[in-house]
Order: sequence, then C-alpha cells, then structure tokens
Amino acid sequence: MRVLMLSPLFPPYAQGGAELSAHGLAQWLIGKGHDVVVLTAAKGVSDEIRGERRDGVTLYRFHFPRPYSIHRQGRGVSRWLKPLWHLQDHIDPRNRRILDNVLDAVRPDIVTLHSLIGLGHRIVSALATRDIPTLYVLPDLALACLRATMFRQGRACVAPCVECRLSSAYKQAALCLIPRLGYVSPSQANLKRLAAAGALGDRPARVIANVNAYPEPRQPRTSSSAPRFVYVGRLDAPKGVHCLLRAAEAARREVEFTLTLVGSGGEETALRRAFVDCDWLDFTGWLPLQDAVETIHQADALCLPSLWPENLPGSAVIALRHGVPILASSTGGLPELVRDGIDGRLLPPGDTAAWRDALIELARRPQQLAAMRPAAREASRRFDPDRLGEAYLDFMEDIRNRRAARDGRPDLGLVMRQR
Repeated sequence: MRVLMLSPLFPPYAQGGAELSAHGLAQWLIGKGHDVVVLTAAKGVSDEIRGERRDGVTLYRFHFPRPYSIHRQGRGVSRWLKPLWHLQDHIDPRNRRILDNVLDAVRPDIVTLHSLIGLGHRIVSALATRDIPTLYVLPDLALACLRATMFRQGRACVAPCVECRLSSAYKQAALCLIPRLGYVSPSQANLKRLAAAGALGDRPARVIANVNAYPEPRQPRTSSSAPRFVYVGRLDAPKGVHCLLRAAEAARREVEFTLTLVGSGGEETALRRAFVDCDWLDFTGWLPLQDAVETIHQADALCLPSLWPENLPGSAVIALRHGVPILASSTGGLPELVRDGIDGRLLPPGDTAAWRDALIELARRPQQLAAMRPAAREASRRFDPDRLGEAYLDFMEDIRNRRAARDGRPDLGLVMRQR
C-alpha cells in the first residue's frame, strides 16, 4: 500500500507530538513493507525537497506561501501578521496546487492527515475531487479551535468562540466533501470533545494511541537521596508549567526535591527569569528524543500540569514504559493514562495548592512513588506499537473499502484497551 502523509512539520523539524507520531506511524508502516511518502512544509524555497528518499521515506518538502514559516510557530512576529497567516492558511489557492502536483506524482492508495495548519485547509478539495481515501489523525483540537487547544486568556474554553466557530465550519464544509474519510484520536476525551463541537460530522472515528517506538535509555537508572521530578513538553501557557513552578517553589520551603524542565516555547524566557535563583530547578531547553528519554528514565515522577484538555502526550507513554509514576492534571485524555493512587496522581488543573501538597507528600513519602512503579510499567503494555499499528491498518482498510454513502453517527468505540 502506498501511503501519502500530510504533516506540516516532520523530522528533523519536529517540535511536538503531532509530527513525532506521524514519523512513528511512517516508520512502522515502512517496517511492514508499505511505501510511505510525506508532504511537509519547508522553511523557505531554498529548503525544498522533491521526491528524495530519506530514512526510508520519500520526502516532498515545499514552501507554502505565508508571511512567516510555520516552523516559527508565530514567535517573534508582529501580531498583525497572524490574521494574514491564518487567512492564507484557509483560502490561498496555491496550497491546493502544491498538493495536486504531489498527488499526480505519488498516486497514493490512502492519505493520512496529521494537521492541516501550515499546509492549508483548501488542499482537502483535491482529495475530495479524486475520491482518495483519507484518514485524519487528530493530535489536538484544531478542527474546533484556531489555537488548537481551546485555551485562551489563561483558561480552558467552555465552548468555541465566534472566530473558531467560523473556522471550524469552513474546515468541516471542505472535509465533508471527501467521500471516504475517517478520524483517529489518541484519546477518547479528544474525540468526544471534537464530536460535541460538531467538528467530525457523521464520519467513522476510532481511538488509537500513537504508534511510537521510543528509544531505550543508554544508562542504568541511578538512585537519589531526594525525589527527582521532571516535566517534558512545550513551555507554553496551556501546559500549566507556571502553576507547577509556583507549587514547587512553595513545596521546597518544606521538603527537598529537584525539578527538571525539558522543552522550549513561548514562556521559556519569562520562566527562566522568574525562577532564576532556584538552585533546585534545571531548565534544559529542547532535547533530542534520546536525551529526553534518558531524563525521564532517571526521574522519580513525571509532572504534566496541563491547563488545556491534553490529548495523549508521548512523554507520559515513555514514563509508564520505564515505570515512572505520573502526576497529571485531571483534564482531557490524562485521566485515561493515569490511575489515581495506582500509577500516579490526578490533580485539579491550575490548583497550585493541590500540586504543592502532592509534591510535599511524595517528597516526604518516596515509598509511595516506589510502590507505583510496577503498576506504571504494567500500564505501558497498552502502547505496544505493533498492536496499535495493526489497529491503524485495519481502520485504513476499512476507510478504503467504504462507499461514498456515509454510515451514520461516529463510532467512538475504544480501540486502545488495557490488557
């Protein structure tokens, strides 16, 4: 089977879970003998690639005309350029022409969409015209929200705002023209939220975790006299890192522990300045995946203080695999990952006092964390790449074999089950 993947970012330009999951699925499919082609965005015309073979993937990297590259993620640009960027992302006809040229060259059996942001929402009309079976992988809430997080002005949105409703209606109008279309989400919560917002129409949907095979740590785990907490992810407001740091700062007045923050993002500079005198705190900045795995492997607990309805972060899967308990906000898909008191703790998002108390309790009673390690490792069996990859293949074949007639309401049946 020839699979064309549409992902605005793709390694080596990976910045988050969406592009890493696209790469993970690509590598799994290649390992099973399938032909994988990827269309992704270039930083500029000089960075373009047309049909080169790299790491087993046939790569097309094109410059999609925008006021600035998606690789910048809107950082350091005038706020007046952002509306123009999104306008071009929605309606610029050159987006479709790029995809048309790639479709002519590749002639895929199926297309997987990993995000349209940066590639352009008009490109789906090319898939509709040609009746190409399409699987839309949903890494976030982009089909219902321009910011993809349903998080604004420091809090999670109760419902989409006017501009997000207009954008979502535009996207859905284009997607509904694709005769054979299905949706996959790594978490049940993400899928249900999008379905409730009307973003999925009446198409079939499944919950399947990301097909990611993470590298093994190279160093054995070491012990520590004080608990080692770690955060791995983007340093942006929806991630709740500022709440975690305030809680940790208060907890450190009573107990000993260390906290390591792995990642970069829009809040990184401000956070470094605000907590510059904390000798128990380490900012590593962005790390390659291998180094991030090593850091999690050495930790006593992973902290995920998200304020937005997080989907299914890869750092959590890595932590469970290595028997590292998780302290997570009780929002989005995180309660699907963490069993409170068994392999981690679920805490109210944004509740600094609750996070402070949890850090104090676990620092005073590290045996609680040690007792959770076997359960965390057992829970990781849900994320076996081969089982998840086969679930993807089954659904892809299902989509390919469907007729243009739709088959009722979305099937929200859970494919990712604990065994």
